[in-house]
Formats: sequence, structure tokens, C-alpha cells
Amino acid sequence: AFVLCELGQFQKAEWLASQSLDLFEGHRDLSGQYWACNARAKARHGRGDSKGALADLERAMRVAEQHRGSFGGGEHGQSAGFSHTYSEAFELAIAWQAEAGNVDQAFAAMERNRARGLQNLMAVQGVDLLEGIDQEKADALRQRETLARGKIAELEKRMEMLGRRNDMSDEQRTKLQTEFVDQLRDAQGEFVDAYAAIRAASPAYQLALAKSNQPVTLSDVTKLLKQQNALLLQYALGEEETHVL
Repeated sequence: AFVLCELGQFQKAEWLASQSLDLFEGHRDLSGQYWACNARAKARHGRGDSKGALADLERAMRVAEQHRGSFGGGEHGQSAGFSHTYSEAFELAIAWQAEAGNVDQAFAAMERNRARGLQNLMAVQGVDLLEGIDQEKADALRQRETLARGKIAELEKRMEMLGRRNDMSDEQRTKLQTEFVDQLRDAQGEFVDAYAAIRAASPAYQLALAKSNQPVTLSDVTKLLKQQNALLLQYALGEEETHVL
């Protein structure tokens, strides 16, 4: 679909991305869902469907935020994986909202991206998301996350070893591989749920998102600027483009 977009075949790219999205949803593949939404957003934007493109980007960002918890390597690994793998949707949302003249939505996308960056920084600095809550509850949440992470690591190892075994037929190997893939998706889903539960309980995480678990709005900032008779320039530094409001 991405290649078709580069070739200008946007209608065909949209169809292919939609088919892929249905497939990835059926298999609970969050990474696949993200890229399918991203591809369809580009296809719709290319053929002039700005509303549909922005809706797909919003969905891609939600999936990216949900999938953040399924990266391996602890908080630091999740942080690095999220930043390098899923930044495009946030950057495109900023660019396309600004292009459509939706200044408030462009600002919201900037703040949303900034909030994700703050969470990544907290992770890199080793901030304990469960600090300050009841110890028994914190231990239970950590155990749930650890068990899910361990299950993922175990299944990935078994899948790696399966490829090296020569004591079974191709049919047996395919059957086991299918079983492992299904189990891995379930384990990743449990890890996502466990990480979401930690975020919901974390005072530090909630603080990073500001009031009502949402980034600050342009309306709130405008009121503050008027009170102080001040001017604000908001920058978004992306990998390919930089935007300022």
C-alpha cells in the first residue's frame, strides 16, 4: 500500500490497506493495525479525502499508544521502540491538521506528541510508575506485567528453536508454528492490558497527561495568554518537517 501511494495509485492503495486492516484486526496484531491505518491515511490524503485521512491517523495514534506496552526490554526498551517506530502518525497528524486549517487540532496533536515524549523521558530516567500507590496493589500490578513479559519471551524463544529443529515433518512444524503465533498474540494482548492497568494506577503517568488524562487544549492556553498579554510559539520538531503555531 505504501508503494502504491508513492506511485500515485491511491484508490488501489486504500483498498489494499483496508483489506490488511481487517486481517490484522482479526489476529489482534496491533503493529499491523497501526501500519495499515497509516497506509490508508496516506492513500485517502493522496486522493483528497482529508476527513478520512485524519480519522485514520487518529486511529493509528490510539493503536500506537496501546501498543507501546508490548515492546520488550522494560520501560527503556519500550520507550526507544515507541519513539522510533510510531512517531510518523503523530507528525503527520500535526502537518495535516495544520494543512486543513484546524489550528486547535494541530495544537492538540503537538501536545499529545509532547506528552508521549515526556512519558518516554520518564521511562529513560527510571521513574517508577507505581511509586506512591498502595504497596500490595503495586506488587500485584508488577507481577502481572512480569508474568506477561516472561510468557512473551518464552514463546519467542520456542519459536526461534522451532526453526532449528529437524526432528519433525513440515506439517508438524507448521502446526506448531501456528499454535505459537496464536499464543504469542494472546500473551502480547495480556501484556498490553497489564501495562494499561499500570498506567491507569500511576500518579506519575496521570500527571504527565495533565487534567482529565488529556493534554492541555489550545483554548486553555489562549485564556492564559490573554490574562498575561503574552504570545506563544509552539514548535514540533519532526524527522522530516518542523511545524510552528
